[in-house]
Amino acid sequence: MRGRIWVVWNPSIINFTIIETSAQHIHGQVDLQVSKVKFQFTAVYGLHSITVRTSLWKTIQQLSTQITESWLIMGDFNSILTAEDRPIGSQVQLAETRDFQECINDCHLTELPTVRRKFIWTNGQVFSRIDRALINVKWVLHMPIV
Repeated sequence: MRGRIWVVWNPSIINFTIIETSAQHIHGQVDLQVSKVKFQFTAVYGLHSITVRTSLWKTIQQLSTQITESWLIMGDFNSILTAEDRPIGSQVQLAETRDFQECINDCHLTELPTVRRKFIWTNGQVFSRIDRALINVKWVLHMPIV
């Protein structure tokens, strides 16, 4: 790994057990010590190439078949979902969005709503929304106030 993903926590509040890692993700179990809440957490950094990100989508799909509890997956996916995620810049092509959309749909994930800043990445001319927090159905059922 080259340090693209960092997961930092306060061990007096949270226990985080890393289950698996790759160049594009860190996945583990979160245990909140006070409330005894447990959930699966995946931190993501999608690599810049659409073809290289294919392995990230496959990993997420594989994880989704194994996870039976609440799951939060978040980070820089380096991918947009719709044309609305890049309103200024080159025209959005189906190839840019298709794999990410299929992954989210296949895994039955939904997005946590954002507050304030919609576009996270910019070079001054192009604005893109590539950072997201996604949750599974169990998260929605067990942690509705988040």
